[in-house]
Amino acid sequence: MNAVVLAGGFGSRLKPLTDDCPKPMLPVVGRPMLDYTVAQLHAFGIDRIMFTLGYKAEQILRFISGYASVEAGYYIETTPLGTCGGVKAACGACGSTFFVLSGDALSNIDLAELAAHHHASGAQVTMAVVRVAQPSLYGVVEADARGTVTRFVEKPKRYRGEAWVNSGVYCINKSILDYVPENCKFDFSRDLFPVLVASGELSAYRHEGYWSDIGDVGSYYRSNFDMLSGGFYPFIKNPHINALHGPDAAGSAYDAHATINGACNRSIVGNAIIEATGAVDGCIVMDGAVVRDKRRNSIIGADFTVPVTAQPNFVENPSIFFEKQL
Repeated sequence: MNAVVLAGGFGSRLKPLTDDCPKPMLPVVGRPMLDYTVAQLHAFGIDRIMFTLGYKAEQILRFISGYASVEAGYYIETTPLGTCGGVKAACGACGSTFFVLSGDALSNIDLAELAAHHHASGAQVTMAVVRVAQPSLYGVVEADARGTVTRFVEKPKRYRGEAWVNSGVYCINKSILDYVPENCKFDFSRDLFPVLVASGELSAYRHEGYWSDIGDVGSYYRSNFDMLSGGFYPFIKNPHINALHGPDAAGSAYDAHATINGACNRSIVGNAIIEATGAVDGCIVMDGAVVRDKRRNSIIGADFTVPVTAQPNFVENPSIFFEKQL
């Protein structure tokens, strides 16, 4: 099977982090988050991937050109086509059934199980769904015992309690894209899914493992420390990446070119400088940053500091999964 990875978004809710960097290229423990998606696909034997690009496409093109074990193609949207329209434009070389994933989310969804569920269901599209506490941010899914989706509501304004929601990971039949207009903005959630619900051709596969959509600064911060604590897939080789070292005795991971003269506790440090007067605790220090004073629970860039109220997930013996490569 093939895959299409959506990597063209603006990442508006992650500003100022995305002012100069497309969201899929934001580092998570030193690796662009796009690398996690590609590593996930590669781990399931999917090595032919099309990328839909838009915002700052040249940065992503440079990165995907370095993959040693993946055949990467791309489609650059000169005008926004929506999630489904972009997939239609990019999927020419894909087979009759293929995966669609976001290049700016993290999960350990079992793609083999997702595909098996899709083929058994007879649906046109099968979405992986996850259970969340704040469903109003996502597409809420209700399904029967067989997994057939009976109701789908995109970002309901009021919804109390936990609910199963759309994760943005799909297994789809290519033939359904014949119904998508050419060169027109068309979304899975807003346009295609209501039609498939009405015809009983949308299925849901329940994923009860890890998933983070990294939709805002708080979830980006938490996801970094989640991945520092332990991950899912080894990474494929890419010459554009310098893997972080650590965690050390203080629970920190750092770039080989980082200069750390001050205190560094439970932090993730890129190619940055922590001067003797500086100290970081529970921070993400990005490439180019210079820290001269004390910072705690913040994301620190070369020209910004964003305090974060989200609590990181620290563990006693984190695995150094991010140094493994295929």
